[in-house]
Amino acid sequence: MSHAEEYVSLKPSDAVKGGGTIEEGRYKITSAEFILFDYGGTVVPAAPSLAVGFTNADGILGTQCYSAGSARNLEPSASGKRLRRASGSSTSGLNDSSNCFLFLRSLANAGFSEELLAGDIDVIIGLDVDIIHEQVKERDFKDRKVAARSIPVVGKIHGTAKATTAKAAKAAAKSNGSPATLEPKAQAVLVDVLKAEGPEMQKKDISTAVFKRVQTDPDRSAILQLIVQDSFLKGLVDAGILYDAERGAVMYVGG
Repeated sequence: MSHAEEYVSLKPSDAVKGGGTIEEGRYKITSAEFILFDYGGTVVPAAPSLAVGFTNADGILGTQCYSAGSARNLEPSASGKRLRRASGSSTSGLNDSSNCFLFLRSLANAGFSEELLAGDIDVIIGLDVDIIHEQVKERDFKDRKVAARSIPVVGKIHGTAKATTAKAAKAAAKSNGSPATLEPKAQAVLVDVLKAEGPEMQKKDISTAVFKRVQTDPDRSAILQLIVQDSFLKGLVDAGILYDAERGAVMYVGG
């Protein structure tokens, strides 16, 4: 008897502990699907991975595979559009040490609503993005060691396909807060995060910490999009928060 499919969340805030590289530059995401990939025979059994196709202005296509964790816990759905829990596994989200998590977190940091990642992964198809390289430290997994290296992640989102934009607007419309009430709320959360984990943090790391503090907040999506905007961060001096855009550092100095 086949077991019912139980999908896992792709939201960075729901993550659990636990091939070639696209060059830096501007690309359009032209494909996205979950597959089992053995990374040239170096991973046995093959690992569930997110395969993302990038096309540059010259029409040159490249594909990057982002490992999502262990095949013991996760497996691609039949359509390849989602990850599901493997039979016998109790996992509920991505491994937050995985490259798939780092890639999806970079999307959220660049302003893409993580609420859209609760469904099919093809929601990212059509995004016009800048790809940068992020250094990843050596990591130990139960079944293998992954050497330190850099992986391609999203540094900036220039635009989206019309369908994606419509979905983002629908998700944003669910927010209960207005800009006037959201800014103080986002500011308060940011102060709490910096006091607990700072007093200085890299901007790229702040979203992950904020995710954990606003998981049940109905304005979560709007807050997460607000805290990654330079214009918002630069206006927090009176709250005792300084933003060094050149270093990508956010500092709490009191206020």
